[in-house]
Amino acid sequence: MYEEWFESIAKKLNITRVTQTSREVEIELPEEVTNRIKGDKLLVEAYRINPKFNLKYFNKRIFITLPLINLEGSFLVYLVKLLSNLPLGEDTSKKSLQ
Repeated sequence: MYEEWFESIAKKLNITRVTQTSREVEIELPEEVTNRIKGDKLLVEAYRINPKFNLKYFNKRIFITLPLINLEGSFLVYLVKLLSNLPLGEDTSKKSLQ
């Protein structure tokens, strides 16, 4: 159930890169989604869902990593909660300074 839910959210957000190893799972949010995310609210929301989430901003993309070691339940539950509650706003990359 959560797998289909995750796939539908990933398709809606145009997420094309999800990397899973035996130690962690990492999602790369595309630039067009990253430009709309409020980073401070994403950090608070990720910590509220699971304090083990790691966030990284690199090359105009946000990378969300969740360690799988000592994780209670499926990682898909945590990812679906986070991705379905992303703090999206308007695109901030095209705002001009006035």
